[in-house]
Amino acid sequence: LGGDEFAIVCDHESSLEKLEALGKDLAAMTREPIRTRFTEVEMDVSIGIAHSDGTAVSIHSLYQQADMAAFVAKENAGSNYVIFDTMLDGQVNRKFDVERALKAAIEYGYINVAFQPQVDLRTGRTTGFEALARWRDPVLGAVSPGEFVAVAEESSLIQVLDREIISKALMSAGIWLAREQRVSINASARSLNTHEFANFVLQEVKRSGLNYEQVEVEITESALIENWDKAKRTVSLLRRAGMRIVLDDFGVGYSSLSYLVEFPVQKIKFDRSFLLKASDASSAMVMESIANLANKMGVDLVAEGIETSDQLELVRRIKCHTGQGYLFSRPILAEKMADYVFNQRKAA
Repeated sequence: LGGDEFAIVCDHESSLEKLEALGKDLAAMTREPIRTRFTEVEMDVSIGIAHSDGTAVSIHSLYQQADMAAFVAKENAGSNYVIFDTMLDGQVNRKFDVERALKAAIEYGYINVAFQPQVDLRTGRTTGFEALARWRDPVLGAVSPGEFVAVAEESSLIQVLDREIISKALMSAGIWLAREQRVSINASARSLNTHEFANFVLQEVKRSGLNYEQVEVEITESALIENWDKAKRTVSLLRRAGMRIVLDDFGVGYSSLSYLVEFPVQKIKFDRSFLLKASDASSAMVMESIANLANKMGVDLVAEGIETSDQLELVRRIKCHTGQGYLFSRPILAEKMADYVFNQRKAA
């Protein structure tokens, strides 16, 4: 059916029990690595099973049901099979629709990029921008990044989505980004854990005309946990080229502090949950402790999600010097960035 998608059509004598046994066998067969002359290749399969009870049903409907069941099977690690039922239909219909539409949106270049400014809280000067994905589907309407990125991460689309966003972000920033400013791009766990990702980023930076020193790669603790050694190799390749590494959502993971030692991190971003509890004394105390540690280590610190004057006051009080959030600017679509930068420079 496609490059990595196959169908097995069973005859009318196949009962649901036989189909279930077939799913078990196929999943079991792929759990062992395939040994070649030089290495071992590991492979997972996600199997969706749909069954006709003898009533009139089209092959197209059966295919859709099997495809939806396979979508659910992907959510679990390793090789798995799932049998379609009506309850499943209600649970995953939205996610299934989003994945299908997202796949087409990536293929035809419909994913857009927006940039949110990062501001020096001492001078008011814009020091950089974070590149963020935006998507409006003709049928689904505006789909939030929180939804479609999560769907991409549960499927095989996240690495393709990462590359689409990074490529568009760097090419856009290459047109209007000032030499003293930086652009931040986000890397998912799956992308970060492949050697090819570092080479792709290096190539795209060169193609954009930006200096490597102008580009920051934002990673999360979950990305590091997934495969520590591979992530460390990728980060080291990017650092050697001159790019800066930003540890995103800092402060909520149990081992965040170790990354400041183990990884060549130049900047950390507070997890936005801290600012949502800005009036809480213990939350403010944790933020101040992190800020003191970052300042002593010479690591830059950014507070994102600043939306109120009270939050801004707290961030300034703990000596965090860079902020990002709706209080300063909402994300700006790439096609409007040249005008935004021009007006900023004119006002200065």
